[in-house]
Amino acid sequence: MDLYDYYYGLKKVGKLDTKQLADKLGISRCHLSGLINGRLPPSFKLAIKIERVTDGEVSMMEMFRYAIKNFDKLAKQYRIEREK
Repeated sequence: MDLYDYYYGLKKVGKLDTKQLADKLGISRCHLSGLINGRLPPSFKLAIKIERVTDGEVSMMEMFRYAIKNFDKLAKQYRIEREK
């Protein structure tokens, strides 16, 4: 499951809000929003923390698969060029 589905699934039933999850992860709500909406890739350390906080429902491998799949979009956003 990705972080977007996890977050909105729990939010829908009133079990979680942005502040609660951000506090559990030790990040700002703005940073969490970027992760949830795919605008920011997680660091390795944060991906591990997300997997632990979500009891494995959001795997770090899933988060990195998304980042790799969307590398070109993220690279353009952060002005990173692919090595040749």
